[in-house]
Amino acid sequence: FTRAWCVAELVEADGLNIQQELILHDTDCLHTHGQSLTQLSVRSCKASREEDREEIIGKIGDTDAFDRRLQWLFFRSTGLLRSHTDDALVSTTAAVAKILSVQAGQDSFQP
Repeated sequence: FTRAWCVAELVEADGLNIQQELILHDTDCLHTHGQSLTQLSVRSCKASREEDREEIIGKIGDTDAFDRRLQWLFFRSTGLLRSHTDDALVSTTAAVAKILSVQAGQDSFQP
């Protein structure tokens, strides 16, 4: 999740009510990098060209609201990590959900 266009498309697809799933070929990578997802920001993402990155971020506008929605997409009870969360990640997921005020069963994003 280091490419600006990838995270932008996750949020855009959610806004269009497109069902999404995260498929991991190796769940160990989630254990290794899962904590970094709690700090993922579109501002730290990259693109092939700096102009592309600036254009993507420019289209996003409010990057703080975007980042909150991105976190919500990953960590809500029905989020992208729902089928990959085990005991080792439950506490991280629960902590992020609490911080984002995401309650179990909440299906809509409210910044």
